[in-house]
Amino acid sequence: IAKKEIGQTEIQGEKNNPRIVLYNSATSLQAKNDEVPWCSAFVNWVMKKAGYKGTNSAKALSWDKWGKKLDKPALGCIVVFSYGDGKGHVGFATGKKGNKLVVLGGNQGNMVKESLFGISKIIAYIMPENYPDENIDLEEKRESYATSNYASTR
Repeated sequence: IAKKEIGQTEIQGEKNNPRIVLYNSATSLQAKNDEVPWCSAFVNWVMKKAGYKGTNSAKALSWDKWGKKLDKPALGCIVVFSYGDGKGHVGFATGKKGNKLVVLGGNQGNMVKESLFGISKIIAYIMPENYPDENIDLEEKRESYATSNYASTR
């Protein structure tokens, strides 16, 4: 579900991407523009489309108290980052590259895309409560980052 959304991007100025406004409708904030932080809205929207009840919150850190925690990242798990002062980010683990995770998320460079993230700010790896216990290990991404769509983030 999330991969099909890759490329959705904010529209600068007064206009708004209706798809991002749709993501925002998956939270209690119900923002009508694409200029608000929307990473949690994207994860809520994806989880809802997958048949799960998300956090209903526009706050990335709300995911730290949702689902069941994993000891290590698994393919497709929700990854929660904390940057201090109540600020964070959330997305889906799709791979690894060296000591960084490849995370598919919304509001990464104002768009839905995969980006490289260091692991030092990760506070949780999450799966839904009723998700089967067999976790799929992340595979090393072999694409050249010089020619790929990945961007290094934090």
